[in-house]
Amino acid sequence: MTLKRNAEKIIGCLNSNVLSHDLILPHVNFSQLSTVDYTEIYGVIKTLKEGSFAKLGLDPCVLEDELNKSVQGTGLAFIAFTEAMTHFPASPFWSFTFFFMLINLGLGSMIGTMTGITTPVLDTYKI
Repeated sequence: MTLKRNAEKIIGCLNSNVLSHDLILPHVNFSQLSTVDYTEIYGVIKTLKEGSFAKLGLDPCVLEDELNKSVQGTGLAFIAFTEAMTHFPASPFWSFTFFFMLINLGLGSMIGTMTGITTPVLDTYKI
């Protein structure tokens, strides 16, 4: 989201002549801006517009910052760990193992809950 918002700010600055079109590399396509291209543009603008860079209002798009914001609590299991598993050797095996663990965790919780509900009912009626 930050990347798209910053791309729109850069386009606005280019259209209003706050930034020169010479700063933008010729291969950059703003309709499909990649994080690598944005990082290059951000670095060039920050270096050349040192004094007035803060006025542009551009935010750095750093993956680590985004993960730190979102990876808290249960999000850790579904975001960070699954991302880490893609880098393991034999990652499909570990992905299946993780999915199987989550299924077992859910079934175990469900069985515990159902036992907690049915035991008092069955004890009351002595069936």
